[in-house]
Amino acid sequence: MNLLLPIVFIVLGSVTTVLGIRGSRQLSERRRRWISYPGEVYDYVWDTGSDTSVQYWMLRWIGADGVSRTAKNPHGVSGGTLREFPFPIRVLVDPDDPTNAQVADGAHSGRIGLLIMIPVGVIFVGLGVLIAVLG
Repeated sequence: MNLLLPIVFIVLGSVTTVLGIRGSRQLSERRRRWISYPGEVYDYVWDTGSDTSVQYWMLRWIGADGVSRTAKNPHGVSGGTLREFPFPIRVLVDPDDPTNAQVADGAHSGRIGLLIMIPVGVIFVGLGVLIAVLG
């Protein structure tokens, strides 16, 4: 049992760090490769399938082809939105699949969560090593 706790900390910390780095790289790649359009958040939907409710914004933009499109942002937040709908935002759109889009910046872009995962994972690894050395 003495060895199990540091191993759990090290494994969970490593996985969290790797997922944070991987997700940050994917987001950076999307920002570099995907096309940014002016758009708006016109509504939201709640996902209440888990123990907590998560709000996802509904996005609307007009693509380069002049077609108006909508998508559900893939990143949600557990708190509601105090802003009045609709409101303007920048939308990142996948050039290979124009129905695939997400908010370009801010909390709804997923960047903050990914950046938090990296130091939290490193702290868990450090704690695991510290427990192993001192225990």
